[in-house]
Amino acid sequence: MEVGMMEKNNEKEWELMGTKLLLQQMKEERARGDEVVEKWKQLYLAIKPELGDLIKRTFDGRACGKFLPEMQNGFQDLKLGIGYAQIQA
Repeated sequence: MEVGMMEKNNEKEWELMGTKLLLQQMKEERARGDEVVEKWKQLYLAIKPELGDLIKRTFDGRACGKFLPEMQNGFQDLKLGIGYAQIQA
């Protein structure tokens, strides 16, 4: 009878150790994830002003203003090419 109790106690100890190990691994993984998120936040905050300025210049037409007519012609050519390909199909 005592051997059976000892085996159950031993089994419960192993389960408890496994649970503790799993919890420790989960905590470490969470800490690594939090660290990565914090680094991405810092990177975003560092480039946010420059990115905002680039977006503003792009929508104002200053960033690609001299290329805009060329881009529009390119889109027109692309539309014509697609139309031609559809007719040929």
